[in-house]
Amino acid sequence: MGRGPDGGPVIPVKIAPSDFHLVAQAFVDAQNDLERIRADLLNGLDAANGAAGACDGAQQYQSGWAAAMDSIVNDGFHTASDLLGAIGKGIDVSALNHWTADQDSVPGQTGSPPPWTPVAPNPWPSNTDFAILTGDAPWWLPGFLQKYVPTADTGRIDAAADACRKAAAAIRDLATRLHGRLQGLVSNNSSADVAELEQFWQQAAGPQSILTGLPQALDDIGNSLIGFRVWNDDTQEVIKEKIKAVIDGLGAAGAVLAVASLLTDGALDAIIAGVIEALEAFGIDAEGALVAPIAEVVATAEAGLLAAGGAVAVAKGVQPAMQAAISGTPKPNVEGVDATKISDDLGAPTKPTRAPDPNATPRGVPEGVKPNDNAAKKLAIQRENESASILARAQYR
Repeated sequence: MGRGPDGGPVIPVKIAPSDFHLVAQAFVDAQNDLERIRADLLNGLDAANGAAGACDGAQQYQSGWAAAMDSIVNDGFHTASDLLGAIGKGIDVSALNHWTADQDSVPGQTGSPPPWTPVAPNPWPSNTDFAILTGDAPWWLPGFLQKYVPTADTGRIDAAADACRKAAAAIRDLATRLHGRLQGLVSNNSSADVAELEQFWQQAAGPQSILTGLPQALDDIGNSLIGFRVWNDDTQEVIKEKIKAVIDGLGAAGAVLAVASLLTDGALDAIIAGVIEALEAFGIDAEGALVAPIAEVVATAEAGLLAAGGAVAVAKGVQPAMQAAISGTPKPNVEGVDATKISDDLGAPTKPTRAPDPNATPRGVPEGVKPNDNAAKKLAIQRENESASILARAQYR
């Protein structure tokens, strides 16, 4: 938008067909941006392979993680990529519409192809694997405790959560940037096809669609990773306290003295190793002494992991939320002739046409136009008036 030479009312800025094409290309190029975001996400998650450990809690979290990440990395990114390509294709059809209408509006001018190559949306590259969080414990555990004791590498879990959050922020930034490009057309153009594009965008980027649901799912899975890390740390502390209680309850003074400093200041791995060694030295069955009480506290901890708001529950909620976002996303048909449709849902296809371009039709009655003049003549007179106005403004400056 701009103002007249006298600082008067805001007036529309003429949008050329090539402007439509540039915006269309931006949407198609955004498919590459989206693919890079996915690649960065996967690279960031690679370091988390095996980071959750091998306990039952880690196995349960892995189950929710796998379903969530498949719906995000493959289904979600795939849907978003196809959507961006389809919007780009639709805007490029609008570019052709406006180019054709401009050609038709000049008397005696034969139609010529536009001076640009039509956009070509990118096909989805392929589905991919992603990090498996379960793996061997990073420190020694006796076989009888491996299913109970959480041993996550919390630094790598936090790094994975950060990768998810960065991907979410990058997608939101991309969507905001693209909407800004689209608004540059909408705010400066009143043709019906552009209005339909804006309406379609409001559906495509609405609260129930993929461009909103995908970054939200990434935030949710990132939060669940943090929740799992907190659960891991808290459960380890509870196990430490339980082991202390077990040792105190045995009444074996020598065993208590042997591990006293470990029980006070030691890390869980050192406590477990030291306690088992001390118990065996005094002829006490370590497995019999430790398994039942540790299993009891871990069962309580795992209930929290699975409860509403727990890390596993949050992770398992991502897949249905992602599928709802995919279902709520308009699905343009981008194959063959139907590729010229922005959305079947809107019932307003934007197919190439030789009809006059609403953007090229004069508003009101320009000076010198007679009632019976055809559209082409009206446009020619308007352009003469515009040229004169431009010269006048130049002299005014």
